[in-house]
Amino acid sequence: MEFENSPYSHEVEEMDVLLDSGVTGLFIDHAWLHQKKITTCKLEHPIEVYNIDRSVNRGGSIMEEVTVEVAHTCTDESTSVLTITYLVR
Repeated sequence: MEFENSPYSHEVEEMDVLLDSGVTGLFIDHAWLHQKKITTCKLEHPIEVYNIDRSVNRGGSIMEEVTVEVAHTCTDESTSVLTITYLVR
């Protein structure tokens, strides 16, 4: 997948991604966004994150989101809203 850092700078970075993991939303790692200095938007209402065993995730609640253009070699580009989480094992 290619990730465009800004619609104005047209800096594109390729990355490996997992698009279908069985979850009900699209997520991206906070540390990666911070490293790339990508602007995010605060959520009006935080989203609590639970593990498969129903325990609260150590990464905490989801507090932000980012809108990105997603390009795939098999399909056209589309806009997706990704919620930002701390990917904790």
